Amino acid sequence: MGFEVQATSHSLLAGIKRGDNVSWARFLATYRPLVWMLGEKYRFDANEKEDLMQHVLNDFFNARDQFTYDPAKGKFRGYLYTVIRNRITAMARAKERDQRVVHPADPDAFEGVAASEGLDAPRWDQQEAWDRAWRVHIVTQAREEIKSLLDPRVIQIFDQWHEQGEDPKLIAKRFGISLATFYNYKQKVLDALKACIQNMEEYQ
Repeated sequence: MGFEVQATSHSLLAGIKRGDNVSWARFLATYRPLVWMLGEKYRFDANEKEDLMQHVLNDFFNARDQFTYDPAKGKFRGYLYTVIRNRITAMARAKERDQRVVHPADPDAFEGVAASEGLDAPRWDQQEAWDRAWRVHIVTQAREEIKSLLDPRVIQIFDQWHEQGEDPKLIAKRFGISLATFYNYKQKVLDALKACIQNMEEYQ
């Protein structure tokens, strides 16, 4: 079973470097959910999260001529993490400055401000948030990837067990399959997810 890594690949990064619109659209579709998850961590509202995404895109656009991806020097996700972290830091600090101007004498002015949620926290806290968000990201991407590789009926059966928590016996009866077949389908999906995630971890 082969996998086409939908997220970062040499061809995608090469397309971004050329300014190819299809590559930019693919980059946006792939990484927008990840950026939004991290924006949630800092209590950014929808507009702020959209601004964050635009800033990240602009940073990649402005650096596209100088950026050369070399897997030997580190994975792409490390570079992406640095870009997003720096942008979140800049936006949260700007938000904090705005709060100071609006409420200079209010001791509660900074309650809920994004900057207070982690900018001055130990670095491992930021890394931990990134690691959790990245894991959700690649699992989500893997689930999308296997939809094109497995029978939709197999995916549907798996989802009724995994997402809806239904009893395997009831699922097997509903779909007219044996319990052994249900467990065979379940393992097939789990194996596909595992292989896809490993592939993404290797090439991203």
